[in-house]
Amino acid sequence: MCNEMCAIQSSGKTLKRKKENNQIPTVVDWRAIAQKKRAAQPELIPSEVRVKNIPDGLVNAVEYVQSCGLLSDEELQLTRITDARVLLDKVVSGALTSAKIASAFIKRTAILQQLTGCCTEIFFDRALERAQILDRHLAETGKPIGPLHGLPVSVKDGFDVGWVGLVDTPAPKNGRELEVLLQLGAVIYCKTNIPQSLLMSDSYHHVFGQSVNPFNRNLISGGSSGGEGALVGGRGSILGMGTDIGGSVRIPACLQGLYRLCPTIGRVPFLKSAEACTRRSSETEQLSHTHRRDQEYIVPPVAGPLTHNLSTLEYYLDDSHLSTSPWDVDPRAFPIPWRKGLAEPPKKPLKLAYIFDDGVVKPQPPVARIMREVVEKLKAVGREFIEWDTSLHKEGVRLWYEAVLADGGKGCRDNCALIGEPLIQGMVVGEEKNFLDIPERQKVRHHDQLSVAKL
Repeated sequence: MCNEMCAIQSSGKTLKRKKENNQIPTVVDWRAIAQKKRAAQPELIPSEVRVKNIPDGLVNAVEYVQSCGLLSDEELQLTRITDARVLLDKVVSGALTSAKIASAFIKRTAILQQLTGCCTEIFFDRALERAQILDRHLAETGKPIGPLHGLPVSVKDGFDVGWVGLVDTPAPKNGRELEVLLQLGAVIYCKTNIPQSLLMSDSYHHVFGQSVNPFNRNLISGGSSGGEGALVGGRGSILGMGTDIGGSVRIPACLQGLYRLCPTIGRVPFLKSAEACTRRSSETEQLSHTHRRDQEYIVPPVAGPLTHNLSTLEYYLDDSHLSTSPWDVDPRAFPIPWRKGLAEPPKKPLKLAYIFDDGVVKPQPPVARIMREVVEKLKAVGREFIEWDTSLHKEGVRLWYEAVLADGGKGCRDNCALIGEPLIQGMVVGEEKNFLDIPERQKVRHHDQLSVAKL
């Protein structure tokens, strides 16, 4: 849904700065900026794990990592562990150091990056320094600083990325969710790839390019948390943090066979700054730009984990994240602890619902076949099933599109105009005709709440 106006404004031409004092105008080429940023990335890969020649026709990156000889047997063994509790217990007991665990996952991530394009920002050295600090703290005090002490955690690169015009303009401070991870003791070592506007079921943009599936490099890893999906899927991360507004955690998890949680709004801290301010200076011009994602007024995004192991997902939410009472610092977080009692065996038989086709999304035949098999097998052991009433789904999807397109594509047009960058085809981007003012947005939100109340 490419915005026609944005496509015209950003048709791939270079951007000319204004001519002042009879000086020759400065020509800024968005391609050159993207290439410079992209070319700097390989230099951040540790020399001992640089892939000199990727085999022609290589399909499975995971198999290559296992057999390429760039990782030691111990490093392979550590990165095969999918239960975070196992690694954390080894650190606290002294059987392993945080630095050794971080080094293993960093090396595996470095190899996967070269094969899948999963990362954007890489800060391995800083992560190893933090791991060593955590090791010293544990040695001196005998206590971990938090329930994630020394655990390598990767994070989706949001939100001031994906646009060439925002290159080298980092956010001024950490987001709330990242601060929580650091307070819990996590070792953050990389940020992972996304699409240009975040609203796309793929992960591609002009700066860092395309992320691909680690199990089949001919396929995509999904989006918008596709870099995270590729990294966790390839076992370069034991716990990855993504975000979701329309499938951005769920799609990559599905394509890489991962556990994930797209939590209810208010469960995971997500106090994202409402503004992403950028400044680019030159001799002739200083550009100050403020980008508001107004559609979030109606459809707030959520942060959620991706893991290989259900135990890791539960540990993050129960023993780690919710144990900090995030509602004390985030006014949008609900004061609800992890309710373990809900996981107890039910006192009465479960009643389960299923959907095969809601008139909006129809599963592919292999998926539908597996779904039917699951329903039949559970029915055979006495589970009660009902077919879910999907009569409101089409209206819900219509309202969602109204909401996410409510800014009329202004944010994307502004970011394109920063440097004359073209908009990538296929993203969910509004046009001017989609713009809604505040009363209109409140009306959409009210209709959405009524639809939910009818369920």
